[in-house]
Amino acid sequence: MMHSPISVPQVVVPSLYVHVPFCLRKCSYCDFYSLGGQTETASLMEDYVEAVLAEIHMWSSGRLGPALAPETIYFGGGTPTMLPAGQMRRLLDGVRRRVDLSRLREWTVECNPATADAGYLTMMRNCGVDRLSIGAQSFNESELKLLGRAHSAEDITHTVAAARAAGFARLSIDLIYAIPGQTAGSWLANLEAACAAGTGHISCYALTLEGDTPLRRLVESGALRACDEDAELAMLRLTRRFLSSRGYNAYEISNYARLGDECLHNLHCWQGGDYIGVGPAAASHIEGRRWRNVPDLDAWQTAIACGRLPATEYEELTPLQRAGELAMLQLRLAEGVNYERVARRTGIDVRSLWSGTVAQLVHNGLARASSAGFRLTDRGVEVADEIARIFLGSQ
Repeated sequence: MMHSPISVPQVVVPSLYVHVPFCLRKCSYCDFYSLGGQTETASLMEDYVEAVLAEIHMWSSGRLGPALAPETIYFGGGTPTMLPAGQMRRLLDGVRRRVDLSRLREWTVECNPATADAGYLTMMRNCGVDRLSIGAQSFNESELKLLGRAHSAEDITHTVAAARAAGFARLSIDLIYAIPGQTAGSWLANLEAACAAGTGHISCYALTLEGDTPLRRLVESGALRACDEDAELAMLRLTRRFLSSRGYNAYEISNYARLGDECLHNLHCWQGGDYIGVGPAAASHIEGRRWRNVPDLDAWQTAIACGRLPATEYEELTPLQRAGELAMLQLRLAEGVNYERVARRTGIDVRSLWSGTVAQLVHNGLARASSAGFRLTDRGVEVADEIARIFLGSQ
């Protein structure tokens, strides 16, 4: 008998996230839950796939309340393509058998360069995956080494070519900027290389020195010097200007796409939509209720084997809390905060509640407002985190 430590309403959930925790090795900056050096244990990955499919069945059976009918599916990690081809096929086929995919519009899998050959990519495309997010991070060999990446710049180019040959029309490249020692010139070279690869989507994230990571320890010890705020800001401005000139729209603060190549799954999350996450450490959100799975492979598998949802950190947001978090998320989008969308999600009309704050942001040149909502200006984008904290603090 399956049971759940959480209480969620009986709604149709349109997005599914699958967390695959395996990596060739742990990158020096990574604070996500992942396991490096596990490839020698084939049974570990086989057991993982079995447990993921069992967890998906918990949701798709409807016994937990919500109905899973995804419009978007996203496999993240970790490195999903570290799964052996046979196990990846078993996982993809298992999802297709267990989940209603009649509404599916996008199926993304994250793929690190040099972790999937042409046969592997063709298999995924034939199983229904239609979008790849390629974790390049840099085209500079010294930067790749500093970040602890296991691939070369040449591997990125080969992976993009192999993905196209396998039939993938929708491709994205991830890059990281504000790396210690990086200059505006070396960052521009990365942007030029990404544009030359010709993918329709490019994500550019500023490096954050998270938790107890090797890169943070190197900076704190004085062995490396972190990129200063002025240099990071200059790189952000350069990114927005350069990618715009190449036809990539900044539809979200860190994400740039040619028209029609936006990531539908991430857009859904930024707009405050519902999603179910499966796998260890995967986060979920349904109608203002949120939780994450226990970030431990063994504990997660044990819970699934017992027919128990491995949820932890469960929280029910008040309508006002949810409105503040929606502002934080939607402010990241070029379209900004939409009052009607916030009202539909929360039941609160925030026009009067936030009128003074919005007027002040407009007065300071940080936002533009209309009767429908408000969005950040270029100056506002540069201090988006500080602005988001204002709305989170208004709860």
